[in-house]
Amino acid sequence: MNIASRTPEGEFNHCLICGHDFWLEVSRPPGDAACPNCGCLVWLRSDDEFDDLLAVETADPRPLASKVNGELTSEDGASIALTHAPLVIGRNKACDILVDSPKVSKVHCVLSFEDGYWVLRDLKSSSGTKVNGLKVSSTALAPGDKVNIGKTKYTIQYVLPSSDS
Repeated sequence: MNIASRTPEGEFNHCLICGHDFWLEVSRPPGDAACPNCGCLVWLRSDDEFDDLLAVETADPRPLASKVNGELTSEDGASIALTHAPLVIGRNKACDILVDSPKVSKVHCVLSFEDGYWVLRDLKSSSGTKVNGLKVSSTALAPGDKVNIGKTKYTIQYVLPSSDS
């Protein structure tokens, strides 16, 4: 008898029956996929559900002004220009910022630009998103904030809006 177990899709999986570690992509149609070692069923989400999540979270993309409004700099010095919003971050090749790590969800988080501030929103990622060491679901980012996405660490830099009172 096979027992179904629910695991996050697109991550390394661990069979609860035989203990075998393996990798599974989304299934078509959505539903159970078998552990390649013992046949235990593991629940996976379909690409259609992934596309629906991406569409909801990134509806109404708003281009920024022609000048670049900031950048993300990784610990190794690589720089990513923040040229439009929203910017979807994740492991899926369709994401604006690709982070190739098994600790990062296919659609991990999104950066949006709201009222002159970059806002980070976690998209129910399996490992979470941290800002300055604290796990967040949604937060406005200040220049110099440290953002952890999986094991990848970034610093955000941008110019704050002027306060014309």
